[in-house]
Amino acid sequence: MRAYWVPEVNNLGKFGRWEFAEFTAVYEMEDEFDKLLETLGAGPARQGELIE
Repeated sequence: MRAYWVPEVNNLGKFGRWEFAEFTAVYEMEDEFDKLLETLGAGPARQGELIE
């Protein structure tokens, strides 16, 4: 995935810029994902509490 799929999708240029991240620690995954999004300029994945 990291070596073939992501670079080829990025080279195609039709679907934006793709990144690859592998998360292995289940309980730290949400925080690590938020950090990744912040480094990409996307902001945190969670936007407050879910309102039903």
